[in-house]
Amino acid sequence: MRKWKITPLRVMAVLALLSVLGAAAVIRQVLAQSTNELFSTRADVTIPNLVGRSETEAAAEMEHAGLTVVLEYRSGDEAAGTVCAQTPRAGRTVKEGQQLTLTVSEGPKLVTLPEVRRMPQREATDLLRQEGLAVTVEFISDNTVDAYTVVRCDPEPGTQLTAGQLVRLVVVRPQADPFRAVPRVIGLSVQQAKDKLLQAGLHAEVMGGAQDGTVTAQDPLPSHLLHANGGVKLYIN
Repeated sequence: MRKWKITPLRVMAVLALLSVLGAAAVIRQVLAQSTNELFSTRADVTIPNLVGRSETEAAAEMEHAGLTVVLEYRSGDEAAGTVCAQTPRAGRTVKEGQQLTLTVSEGPKLVTLPEVRRMPQREATDLLRQEGLAVTVEFISDNTVDAYTVVRCDPEPGTQLTAGQLVRLVVVRPQADPFRAVPRVIGLSVQQAKDKLLQAGLHAEVMGGAQDGTVTAQDPLPSHLLHANGGVKLYIN
């Protein structure tokens, strides 16, 4: 029998073969661990529509299918514990081990109704809207409180509400000013004086009954305060 002779060339060939086999094993291991859709040797998984399903049910199903499930939470209109979004989307085919992100609803956001009584209407309204609440305003008359002040709130401050819920504010209505400043009408014609007084919320009382001519005097004098619809005496030349 011929004895196999070890030569440098043969040693190099064996080492090269071992290197190739080692590299192939490494590449195979890398591909087995990869979730890249182009190169991975892992099994395919088609993602179903999970929106609307419970967090527990959806996560368990996807973990059983070999996916890595990551859960994120946010407030929303959906019931707490319900999946409201997913990434990747439904119908997508991925490899086993790939990450699937499920966004889970924590339920509607709760807001504690702040104290807004005795606040100005605009300030109270802005505060409530910043909290995500809707606002309606009802006016009442009250001469003991400054106009546009919030005197009541429904529901009561401190109540837990959901975002978008309606809050009713009861606000003091501004009182109409009962007084009118008398304008200057001296030098005007009778008709011009009547028109100007009417615009000011007052009426003319022409002394002597004259309907033509120029106003030479008036009573009260300009800037005097009269009750609305009060009379101003006009003296005609």
